[in-house]
Amino acid sequence: MTTLSPTPDHRPDSLTATLRKALHGLRLGFAALSLLAMAACHHPKADRHNTTADSTAVVTVTIAPLRTMVERLMPEGCKVMVLMPQGGSAETFQPSPRQLVTLQESQMVVGVGTLTFEQTTLDRMKQTAHGVTFITLGDSITPLSGHHHHGHDESLDPHVWLSLPNLCTMARRLAAALSLRYPAEAKDIDRRCDTYVAELQKTDTLLRQQLAATGSRSFLIQHPSLGYFARDYGLHQIAIETDGKEPSAARMKELEQHCRHEKVGTVFVQDESSNRTATNMARRLGLHVVTLQPLADDVPQELMRAAKAL
Repeated sequence: MTTLSPTPDHRPDSLTATLRKALHGLRLGFAALSLLAMAACHHPKADRHNTTADSTAVVTVTIAPLRTMVERLMPEGCKVMVLMPQGGSAETFQPSPRQLVTLQESQMVVGVGTLTFEQTTLDRMKQTAHGVTFITLGDSITPLSGHHHHGHDESLDPHVWLSLPNLCTMARRLAAALSLRYPAEAKDIDRRCDTYVAELQKTDTLLRQQLAATGSRSFLIQHPSLGYFARDYGLHQIAIETDGKEPSAARMKELEQHCRHEKVGTVFVQDESSNRTATNMARRLGLHVVTLQPLADDVPQELMRAAKAL
């Protein structure tokens, strides 16, 4: 008896579905390759070798907090674009092919350098984005040790921008890089940087005054993002997450006992993360729940909100 293979009109449903998925994947792949090819041969209107930061200048930043810093140091009219949108995850975010095209239109790309997607995407982009200046501001910060979550090395807390002293250091490093890229604007960039740093230092003084009267020096937090903030002002951060995972029942019991011993009164949660565990703990312990946005544009305002909540 001869066994005949099914004709195209009589393929099993599972095989048909598999072929459809494969074709869909190929279409997406071709679309991505087409966009990347456009990026490779694209000649943007902005002159990447222009030494004046005029209205044609385009700077891309990896996260929103860096946009404010660049805008404060660059002349008005320069275009600043943010790679990762609000609510994105630095551990899982991947730029779209269209974003990669836009990235290559920039004269400069400014990142923190400590985030997962920066260490993968930007390293690849440096090999193909010719004429684009890349700078990572986190290189100028002494990393905070004792943290290990979301795949980061245990010697590095990636949230270096959530500290006003750190922001001052990063602003100075950015000003130096911008002055090299736009030498015709160097004096104005330095002047703007001095003004920006002075404002950060003034807010830092206000934060110290605010926290001097704080009853409890400890706080609970869903995701351990305020390590530098705690270090700057002599506070104690108690994180619910460990390695990006929810705590076990035994760990929950330890956390609750620790919070009672430390007289914790506040728990910080994030809009972009699940906060059910934190809110349940807050209900049991009578804690004040405060929403924190680590990727907010206005870092000083966000840190002041955190200080007032303690």
